[in-house]
Amino acid sequence: MPDREKVLKGLECLITDEVPCEGCQYNGSGYCLKNIAKDARELLKEQEPVRFRIFRASAGNYPFWDCVCDGCGFKTSTVHTNWKYCPVCGKPVKWDA
Repeated sequence: MPDREKVLKGLECLITDEVPCEGCQYNGSGYCLKNIAKDARELLKEQEPVRFRIFRASAGNYPFWDCVCDGCGFKTSTVHTNWKYCPVCGKPVKWDA
């Protein structure tokens, strides 16, 4: 996972009119523009919502529900459709319809 502050400083270097490479952590990487863009894309993808899949299962005669986070694999036996974020990985949740 890229460091958010490093990416922000790299982007700041790209948009400033000052000497942009001094103090930039991407300086000397050879392809700083490409590396900044790749790291920024990865940070944005981390913010995409994950799905909580809901399964109906049963244990003997007792039906119960299992919810699984596609991001981290967290499982719970109670449906919490009011959750906006996974309690384990912290990613935004998009519920199955």
